[in-house]
Amino acid sequence: MNGLYYLLSSIISLCSSLHPNNSQELGGLKLTVNAVDLSENMHQLSSGNDELIVFIYKFETDSALKEPLYFKEFNFSKNYQSKDFQTDINTTPVQSLLLILLERDTQRPVAQIEPVIRIHFGAILDSYRQLDYNRIESYLGDEDLLGIKKIDLRKGLAKEIRLAGRLKMDKYDYRIEIQN
Repeated sequence: MNGLYYLLSSIISLCSSLHPNNSQELGGLKLTVNAVDLSENMHQLSSGNDELIVFIYKFETDSALKEPLYFKEFNFSKNYQSKDFQTDINTTPVQSLLLILLERDTQRPVAQIEPVIRIHFGAILDSYRQLDYNRIESYLGDEDLLGIKKIDLRKGLAKEIRLAGRLKMDKYDYRIEIQN
């Protein structure tokens, strides 16, 4: 009987450690992404939904990135314009984070998109700073780069990041709150 109890408690413990909303993750960063203005609202053929990917990297230099600390794919619609995410990012050993927001316009998997961002980050960042959307498109194809934001943790955690602008024919405005 004790063996069965031990086996069941071990299985329950293992399953709870794999659950994405596990309380052990509460030590990480919480992100809230709010769509003030969806980018898919100008074109008559658009779905009216925004399919987005947020990436968070440890930031060390303008030219290179390592594997992301976190990424999440999600959708916004006219009815659902806010999403909360709990990450397991431990900010103690990190001085700066880099947040990248993409609008996904194809069915390419993240496993194909993310390495392009990481490998070509220096060129993508330069193109983003120069508003050279054709060059960004040469790396990302139809995926739209909506924003890149460095978060300096030595100055305290940013309360809100705003990524807004116009890309091609679509206007967009997102607010991203980051909390410990």
